Amino acid sequence: MWLKWTAVGLVVGAIFSVVWWALIDPITDDGVLTELEIPAGTAAAIAAGESATFVPNNLVLASNRKLTVRNLDSVDHQVGEFTVSAGGVAVISTKPDANQLSCTFHPSGSLGVGITERPNLALMVLPTVLIGFPLGLVGSLVSLIGSKLDTGQQAPRRVERPAKNS
Repeated sequence: MWLKWTAVGLVVGAIFSVVWWALIDPITDDGVLTELEIPAGTAAAIAAGESATFVPNNLVLASNRKLTVRNLDSVDHQVGEFTVSAGGVAVISTKPDANQLSCTFHPSGSLGVGITERPNLALMVLPTVLIGFPLGLVGSLVSLIGSKLDTGQQAPRRVERPAKNS
């Protein structure tokens, strides 16, 4: 009986693990946009020697994501291979091996890019086992205890006899 419940627990654990894996990162091929705005006055601030604290130094993107760069500054800016004109927008696809993009809106001249990928589906075996075995064991114990409690017999009824009149 414990084998049946362990199998049920493993199936439930596998379903949970696959759903969790699917939610880690969108499955769509068209990607999800991540936006980066270059604020007005960025070029002037960099020319004056100020740091660009209003623009992030690093971005972390999933491998299927695209970066939308919106230039609100009054001058053109370079982002990777793209020139984003003043007031313009560029959509940049990420490359799995990209770790930096050259840019003109940071004093260092580069924007750090971290690319994350969805873990391999084979890595979901461990959560399946960690969820499935305890779930199966609990199901087995509940079933075992329930079978011991249910004997299938009804308790004897106490029949009351009418009192004799003397």
